[in-house]
Amino acid sequence: MKRLDWTGLRNTIHNNETPEWSALPKSHSHSPRFVLPPTLPPAQSSSNPLPYCPGLTPSLSPLHPHCLAKDHLLHWKPFESTDGNPSHAHPILSEAEADFEWILSIIDASWGSNTKASYGTGLLVFHVFCNSCNVPEIDRCPVSQLLLLLFISTCTGTYSSNTLANYITGVHAWHMLHGRPWLLNSDTLKATIEGVACLALPSAKHPQCDPFTLDIITLFKSQLSPDDPLEAAVFTCIAVCFWGIVVGEFTVPSINAFNPAKHITCAGLSQVTDWNSLLVFKFHLPWTKTSRASGNGESVQCAQQNGPTDPIAMLKNHFCINAVAPNEHLFS
Repeated sequence: MKRLDWTGLRNTIHNNETPEWSALPKSHSHSPRFVLPPTLPPAQSSSNPLPYCPGLTPSLSPLHPHCLAKDHLLHWKPFESTDGNPSHAHPILSEAEADFEWILSIIDASWGSNTKASYGTGLLVFHVFCNSCNVPEIDRCPVSQLLLLLFISTCTGTYSSNTLANYITGVHAWHMLHGRPWLLNSDTLKATIEGVACLALPSAKHPQCDPFTLDIITLFKSQLSPDDPLEAAVFTCIAVCFWGIVVGEFTVPSINAFNPAKHITCAGLSQVTDWNSLLVFKFHLPWTKTSRASGNGESVQCAQQNGPTDPIAMLKNHFCINAVAPNEHLFS
């Protein structure tokens, strides 16, 4: 398959000449221009990054150190021009380096860890694409509309439109974080993403999961012992998540990732009465995506239910079996 000559194409366009599009490698949903892994890298909960996935390894560069995906936005630096061209210079680079890094960290804090990891993966795929096409660093940020559209068309058929839209948002966030202009027209981007959705292969989409039902929850309970500390905690979590209609806010990705300032603790549970004077359990979530700016968190309520999946009965049993300290996770 013929490799894209990005330098020649760029020079042709800069000289106001008509590019020979027929010389570009042909792309359709069954033949991407560069090989992409069909699955994303696994989530990383430790401070040490895992090795890159085969087919998703960027070229060695001091601008792109090997780090966790969630740190790509902050630690991967755009190319800084030394020719005095203001289009490639950060507006505040004249400030002290420590001040600059502090400003970056403040902007970076506006995104959650999972969001940054998703954006960082998109940024990784973008740079791997640029490496495969020999796109110089100076052309990657600010990225031209042509290069970004070539990137999207290359990925068409490998990833879903939602995944690619997330990748583009990650590249956009990288530009914003480092003070670079974003040159892509929003209408053009929307039309391109809609085209990707039409051309995406079925293998690029995850089938919809069947919903959890009362019968499934009841089946879970029949397989778990209410007298076992672990199984009691597990089913209580399932019942509360089901009736409280939340999942991520009640769970943690790993034991080491538990943070009482972010995740629910036993101290966040209280009892209140509703308008009908019925007992309701109130769960205070110290941090959510929509409330992190206020710092006040949000509250979720859960009432007693008839049948074997009653979350109130499960909570009472959980606390009888497990001695949970106030500062420990609710389902410890």
